[in-house]
Amino acid sequence: MADRRHRDPQQALRRAVILAEEFRLGPRPPRADPDDPAGEDAPPGREPFRPGLDPDDVRAQIAVLAELGIREICLVHAPGEPEDLLARLVPADAEIRLTPVVEEQPKGTAHALAAAAETIGPERFLLLDAATGYPREALLALREVPGAGVLGFDRAALAERSNLPEEVLRGAPVIAADSSWQLRNVIENPDGDTFACLGPEAPVALGAWVFTASVFEASTRIEPSVRGRFEILDAVRLLVCEGEPFAVVPVKAGVQVHDLAVEGLEDAEDASEAELSPADR
Repeated sequence: MADRRHRDPQQALRRAVILAEEFRLGPRPPRADPDDPAGEDAPPGREPFRPGLDPDDVRAQIAVLAELGIREICLVHAPGEPEDLLARLVPADAEIRLTPVVEEQPKGTAHALAAAAETIGPERFLLLDAATGYPREALLALREVPGAGVLGFDRAALAERSNLPEEVLRGAPVIAADSSWQLRNVIENPDGDTFACLGPEAPVALGAWVFTASVFEASTRIEPSVRGRFEILDAVRLLVCEGEPFAVVPVKAGVQVHDLAVEGLEDAEDASEAELSPADR
């Protein structure tokens, strides 16, 4: 009976995965060469540059999940994080277990998610991006979705209430849903024709999903993207094509994307560094 209950798509969510595989917790590390930043185009063997992610932001996200009834969290993170720091991410009064899993090299969100498969097992689970602060009410609504689902954010509300730069919001994945708010497609980096077809009211996906265990298997059957990465959105499109329903939960709210906030401070930090004498550095 226990196994059947674990596979029940109506079962209340108890588990979550937080993806922090492309970030380091704590202060932003300096570049080895300020004139040659590492990134997606870094030479083979060179680790992509990862901005710092405030541990307090992750801790706050975990606290919200505890309030929503999540009892098991798998945190997929970059290598090198100290165990004592990871342990402090769970609030003392939270009845929750945190299982950290290392993603040795970032190869895409689907690749990172696969690292959590053993911890999560056959139950449905919530997936969140560690760098994004989601509204509690939106996560509460997503938790109640039977089967799989995704938060679909209203573009106008995001533009008004978030710290997303316009160019980032412009390239965010767009959701195509039917009249019953069932997912039909999700389009990355939509062009002008896509916007014209879907309309300005098409919701935006920002990495908050509920998945069944089928996503783990689907992630093994996708091809690398043009950037050579294995992405969750490709696994989602595969599952939709094969008939798995995904409910779209409409949300009129903003988010706070923490890594972008760090990026916005980069110039000020670099200027302060330049003003220091060699002895002070």
